[in-house]
Amino acid sequence: MEPIGLSIAETGRVLGGDGSRLSRATIYRMIARGQLEAFKLGSRTLITVASIERCAQTAPRLRVFL
Repeated sequence: MEPIGLSIAETGRVLGGDGSRLSRATIYRMIARGQLEAFKLGSRTLITVASIERCAQTAPRLRVFL
Protein backbone atom coordinates (compact mmCIF):
# COMPACT_ATOMS: atom_id res chain seq x y z
CA MET A 1 0.00 0.00 0.00
CA GLU A 2 1.29 3.45 -0.93
CA PRO A 3 1.40 6.14 1.78
CA ILE A 4 -1.37 8.73 1.66
CA GLY A 5 0.56 11.27 3.70
CA LEU A 6 4.10 12.40 4.40
CA SER A 7 5.53 14.22 7.40
CA ILE A 8 6.56 17.87 7.20
CA ALA A 9 10.25 16.84 7.00
CA GLU A 10 9.59 14.22 4.31
CA THR A 11 7.58 16.73 2.28
CA GLY A 12 10.44 19.23 2.51
CA ARG A 13 12.89 16.64 1.19
CA VAL A 14 10.58 15.52 -1.63
CA LEU A 15 9.84 19.05 -2.85
CA GLY A 16 13.38 20.31 -2.29
CA GLY A 17 15.04 17.72 -4.50
CA ASP A 18 18.74 17.24 -5.27
CA GLY A 19 19.76 16.80 -1.63
CA SER A 20 18.28 20.14 -0.54
CA ARG A 21 15.01 20.59 1.28
CA LEU A 22 12.29 23.14 1.87
CA SER A 23 12.13 24.43 5.44
CA ARG A 24 9.35 23.57 7.88
CA ALA A 25 8.27 27.22 7.77
CA THR A 26 7.95 27.07 3.97
CA ILE A 27 5.84 23.90 4.16
CA TYR A 28 3.53 25.48 6.77
CA ARG A 29 3.20 28.64 4.59
CA MET A 30 2.25 26.43 1.65
CA ILE A 31 -0.41 24.77 3.83
CA ALA A 32 -1.75 28.18 4.91
CA ARG A 33 -1.94 29.34 1.25
CA GLY A 34 -3.81 26.17 0.27
CA GLN A 35 -1.01 24.83 -1.92
CA LEU A 36 -0.68 21.70 0.22
CA GLU A 37 -3.37 19.76 2.09
CA ALA A 38 -2.57 18.62 5.61
CA PHE A 39 -4.27 16.43 8.17
CA LYS A 40 -3.53 15.45 11.77
CA LEU A 41 -2.93 11.88 12.86
CA GLY A 42 -2.48 11.95 16.59
CA SER A 43 0.05 14.70 17.19
CA ARG A 44 1.62 14.43 13.72
CA THR A 45 0.86 16.73 10.84
CA LEU A 46 0.88 14.87 7.54
CA ILE A 47 0.70 16.26 4.01
CA THR A 48 -1.36 14.35 1.46
CA VAL A 49 0.71 12.76 -1.28
CA ALA A 50 -1.94 13.85 -3.80
CA SER A 51 -1.45 17.53 -2.88
CA ILE A 52 2.35 17.18 -3.09
CA GLU A 53 2.04 15.70 -6.58
CA ARG A 54 -0.46 18.41 -7.59
CA CYS A 55 1.86 21.12 -6.27
CA ALA A 56 4.79 19.78 -8.28
CA GLN A 57 2.69 19.42 -11.45
CA THR A 58 1.21 22.93 -11.28
CA ALA A 59 4.38 24.77 -10.27
CA PRO A 60 5.44 27.46 -12.75
CA ARG A 61 7.94 26.24 -15.29
CA LEU A 62 11.18 28.14 -15.77
CA ARG A 63 12.62 29.02 -19.13
CA VAL A 64 16.36 29.33 -19.46
CA PHE A 65 17.76 31.39 -22.29
CA LEU A 66 21.36 30.74 -23.23
